[in-house]
Amino acid sequence: MPVRPGYGTMGIKNIKLFANYFCLSLGSKTLRRYEWIPKSPNETSEKDDKAASKKKQEWKKPVGKKLGRIIQLCLESSELAPFQHRMVTDFRSVLITAAEINVAEITVTYRAEGQNEPRPGAPQYTMTLKKGVVYDLSGLITTLEQAKDVYAQDTPTAQTIQALNILMNHHAKSSSGFTTLGTNRAFPLTQTDETAEYLGAGVQAMRGYFTSVRAATARMLLNVNISHAAFYTHGRLDDLIEKYRTDSKDNSLYNLEFFLRNLRVELTHLPETGSNGRIISRVRKIHRFAHPDDGQNLLDLRPVVTKFGAGPEFVKFWLTETKGETAQSKSPTKVGKPNPSDRRLVSVYDYFMAHYDHRSKPNLPTINIGTGENPSYVPADVCYVMSGQPAKAQSLNSSQTTNMIGFAVQSPRVSLATITQRGLRDVGLNENPYLNAFDIQVAPNLIEVESRELDAPLLHYANQKRLDRIKQGSWSMVEKSSSLKFFEGTRLIHWGVLFISTHPRDAKLFEESRYRDPIQNNLAAALRSMGIVVKEQTRSDFLHLRFGIENKQLEDFFKKEIFGSQLELLFVILPEAQTPLVGSKISKQRGQDQYLRNLGLKVNLKLGGNNHLIDGKQLGFINDGKTMVIGIDVTHPAPVSKSPLSPNQEAVSNSSVAGMVASIDSNFNQFPGVLSLQEVKGEEMISKLGEMLESRLKLWSKHNQKRLPENLLVYRDGVSEGQYQLVLNKELPQLKKTCENMYPPNQQPRITIVIVGKRHHTRFYPTKDGDADNSGNPRAGTVVDRGVTQAANWDFFLQSHAAIKGTARPAHYVVLKDEIFRYRTNIKNQPKVAAPSSAPTMNFAVKYPPATQQGTSTPGGSKPGGNNLTKNAADELQLTTQSLCYAFGRSTKAVSYCAPAYFADVLCERGSLYVKSAKVLPNVHQRLRDTMFYI
Repeated sequence: MPVRPGYGTMGIKNIKLFANYFCLSLGSKTLRRYEWIPKSPNETSEKDDKAASKKKQEWKKPVGKKLGRIIQLCLESSELAPFQHRMVTDFRSVLITAAEINVAEITVTYRAEGQNEPRPGAPQYTMTLKKGVVYDLSGLITTLEQAKDVYAQDTPTAQTIQALNILMNHHAKSSSGFTTLGTNRAFPLTQTDETAEYLGAGVQAMRGYFTSVRAATARMLLNVNISHAAFYTHGRLDDLIEKYRTDSKDNSLYNLEFFLRNLRVELTHLPETGSNGRIISRVRKIHRFAHPDDGQNLLDLRPVVTKFGAGPEFVKFWLTETKGETAQSKSPTKVGKPNPSDRRLVSVYDYFMAHYDHRSKPNLPTINIGTGENPSYVPADVCYVMSGQPAKAQSLNSSQTTNMIGFAVQSPRVSLATITQRGLRDVGLNENPYLNAFDIQVAPNLIEVESRELDAPLLHYANQKRLDRIKQGSWSMVEKSSSLKFFEGTRLIHWGVLFISTHPRDAKLFEESRYRDPIQNNLAAALRSMGIVVKEQTRSDFLHLRFGIENKQLEDFFKKEIFGSQLELLFVILPEAQTPLVGSKISKQRGQDQYLRNLGLKVNLKLGGNNHLIDGKQLGFINDGKTMVIGIDVTHPAPVSKSPLSPNQEAVSNSSVAGMVASIDSNFNQFPGVLSLQEVKGEEMISKLGEMLESRLKLWSKHNQKRLPENLLVYRDGVSEGQYQLVLNKELPQLKKTCENMYPPNQQPRITIVIVGKRHHTRFYPTKDGDADNSGNPRAGTVVDRGVTQAANWDFFLQSHAAIKGTARPAHYVVLKDEIFRYRTNIKNQPKVAAPSSAPTMNFAVKYPPATQQGTSTPGGSKPGGNNLTKNAADELQLTTQSLCYAFGRSTKAVSYCAPAYFADVLCERGSLYVKSAKVLPNVHQRLRDTMFYI
């Protein structure tokens, strides 16, 4: 990765911001790493009897929650007792200690969570502790002072940071007062009305925290951010079922089973006490509802289940009577292997009535907490749902999602107060015995960083009109006296409108032409006022679909009336929300003009027009017509995991879809795109990137007198920090190979790859009210390239937009490869980036060397303003990226990350919808292939 060429200098300077980071003070301790390795019975037993052989055959390597529980038991063992609070783990594979441990292996008898003592016959597990490397914390700071690459994987620096992350998150992972998601998210189980909100249908939102150790210039920081997630409401399972059915109005047993599957419940009918008299909880996992297919391999001992999800009266199993009591009297109703002479068939309802005096609710499905092969049945009303269990993302309906978003949105002021006043306390980092044992301190206050505010670019419209009054990243095409027209409007000759209704009450809106004509006339008038030449419409149609939108009637209409016609554009208006044009909105006079104008932005782009041009001063060298700007993204749709038992439903797992968009000229309005299916589902690295680039280069050549671009500026979206090297190893060679095939050997283009990061947890807050916008966030155009960055890597944070609600999230731009900016600015003359020679351990301020301007380029270019960006490489990239955030022609606002990456994201989302509906990625029609069809 290229080293940072310098720091940016342009814009309004010396604006102080809080960042959601705390300084870490690292002592002189050394950290020792050990690996947890499960040992199989083949390695632990030398016996050769039948029992030992059977044990070896049945042994399965523990994973997931079970492995984590075994590691927890190891930490509680006598062998590790002397090291309490001086060892931490990720409960998967790594143990970090502050002292050397001379323990080779530990054997524990398994007991489930909540059990005080193991059950009879409980299995034993042996874990080996393999010694690993030793980390010197003082050496970590020395490395950071030397400005070495912190994004490189599998380096001592990266491994030390991983160890610190394990330390910071161990308290939450090992405490019963938290539930954790992934590696870095912790949610206190004690919630208040302020930190939790019921979302409906048995799901609640809970507020927690994300914590991560990050490297910065000559210091280590702890990133703390607010996190939200949806969880099942804890309590009686029958109450949860009632909430789900009432709120969702869904009586489908298949959907209910999908909602409850794998949920951990405590059985309340078996209060079992240990030797000390304390009650041992009985925790089980819901496998599924009772089903007629249960226990197929049990032959004549199969349970009798009348139907899927049958109540306890209609689920029967074989029971063995032994000396006046049942063999299952101290366990759930598990199907056993009784002697035929002693067995009898009994219902779950009768069994629980006879043995526990429990009258089961007959209208609830019987729960199988065993397996399909060996079922174990209990009534739903003896199950208690344990707290802290995350809800399935696929199970949230639109109403719950809306409520979740509303709960998660916090103003910057509230977000800042939550992190500073409660963040460290709630995740147990203010008084933590593990931190003391490792000689690590967390500063009590957030750090401050320097930022700059970049000017918004000037925008040009038709008739030499210039828009230079952009406030908070937003502008309007409607002025007091007149409206602005597109810089380059298009012609719409053959067009039509199709009005659709799916309900009789909606048909009244559009069935008669006297209702449709005003809307059509206003649509044409709005497009004309924006600069589109619109002829009289070709046709107007109305369809009433009796059985919903997925209807053969609609398909037949398109085949007969639309396909093969001269229509350039068809407007489809539906009464329902979440559709292309919403009839209930467009039919109302109030707000209709603004709605139609927003539509006009998309129409002009679809037809190949240029909505506005960015002034050449801000675009810099890419204004000279020799640079193709590329956006790349990959979308991984989540599987639609419905119950396999549901008729007419099947598990659909969409393929990953890759998309590439690219500019075709120096106007940077048109970004036609190409889609491709990934060869491996879930793979982020694009397999057909070379073919996609070839199509974009050919299209560029078509629009530029058969010339190819000299520069390829690539904005790559959707890549995590751990995948940076993969981009260089797998994607860059594909780009290079395509260029070798299409360019002369001595005229290869220069390539710069910039990662666009959106899924990070860095947030900035103004320290003064005067530096905030109307929402309390930093103003649009705020750039931060120091304080939370590292000198060795070329990256910066840019908040280009004004957040409508909540706390703004800046985009994080990381340069992986640069052949353009260094070539232009003669990097040898750039100021060196040096870290301070020494740094205090707490609350120190890093002093950054000034990055002086290295001269300016001569004015020129085809658009107004010419090209006079400073030749400071950092400034050039930041200003170019900021300007491209104003090139998203679908709106009159600056978007939160640069338009090429944004368009690539929109393209991929469209592609995933194609795959979801058609099960294949269809070929784009030749009339649309070279257009922005995806807008």
